[in-house]
Amino acid sequence: MDKEQAKILLDRYISGQATAAERTLVESWYEQLAAGQDYPSEDPDPKKAVKDGLQSITNPSRRQPSYWIPATIATAASLIIAGYFSIVKMDKQPVRPTMAKAVIKKDVQAGGNKAFITLANGKKISLTDAKNGKLAAESGLTITKTSDGKLVYQLIAQQQATRADNSTARPSYNIIETPKGGQYQLSLPDGTRIWLNAASSLKYPTVFTGKQRIVELAGEAYFEVAPNREMPFIVKTENQQVKVLGTHFNIKSYSDEHETITTLSEGSVDVSSNTQRYHQASSATLKPGQQSVITADKSEIRIRKADMDTAMGWKNGYIIFNAADIQTIMQQVSRWYNIDVRYEGEISRRTFTGRVPRSSNLSSLLKIMELSNIHFKLEQKSGITSLIIKS
Repeated sequence: MDKEQAKILLDRYISGQATAAERTLVESWYEQLAAGQDYPSEDPDPKKAVKDGLQSITNPSRRQPSYWIPATIATAASLIIAGYFSIVKMDKQPVRPTMAKAVIKKDVQAGGNKAFITLANGKKISLTDAKNGKLAAESGLTITKTSDGKLVYQLIAQQQATRADNSTARPSYNIIETPKGGQYQLSLPDGTRIWLNAASSLKYPTVFTGKQRIVELAGEAYFEVAPNREMPFIVKTENQQVKVLGTHFNIKSYSDEHETITTLSEGSVDVSSNTQRYHQASSATLKPGQQSVITADKSEIRIRKADMDTAMGWKNGYIIFNAADIQTIMQQVSRWYNIDVRYEGEISRRTFTGRVPRSSNLSSLLKIMELSNIHFKLEQKSGITSLIIKS
């Protein structure tokens, strides 16, 4: 494979246009290279072809300056699976790959479909361990776990009309919670689909009645809301409220992060702040491609153009960063890989841009980030895995 072929294939892989066979090929390169096997190519200098191909498709504006050091076959493999991963340093010092051997010897599996559901009667069910099929039936409602890891709510047909018209009935609620290292998807009786990210929870009525469809979120979730102009859909978080009639959007509202961020894919949403500084709240309407930001100590809503790839990366199966610092990256890594993160010494000021499939083991991500002279060490004590970071 020559330079131009490497460029074309990697470009298609990054843009999501690669065929299934092409994706399999690129990912098989990574697996073989990471295992120390030969690069599957007749090119006399395959590392150079990969390096040149990657450099030629990297956006120069994201690299001020950047350092590409595919000094070993394993490094080239990491760059392939990442698509591209430029390292932006705040200083001018050259980068030398020095990775702690402990990271190679130990590894952490990626997260998966893991969650718990607490029913209205107080019964708690592990969706991770539950068999596929019907989990529960309550007052004309069936809850089913599908083979592909989804939770589906269905109303018994003869009771749908009665429930929809009964606006005075007291609703019963379910709560679905994902642990660190977990994610889950559910479909509500109205047809709304929700993807729940790691370390998140959603409280929702088993049946929507009255004039509004209200759910409560802590953490992060992506919503595809079924249209219903007569019954708006409302998502409440600690610092904001989002009102929609039917659209697609993402909300990130973790208690350990300073900002609540709402990103709109299509349609429109009305965002209202719950925080009232100086006795003033604020509201705004988002358009597709926009993002609202609310900080915990202010009522002001800031609107900005969204980096859609980064905001939707988790839902699309990627860990994506765009000029992110190490602490921002490790917040997501900690949640997805179910690890604790500790820092020794001064926290690195470098920033990173790149992507890694969420199905990758932790070592795949660390092999890339070690290019910036950040040292990693994994410790496992009393069933808790800790990642120690030292710049």
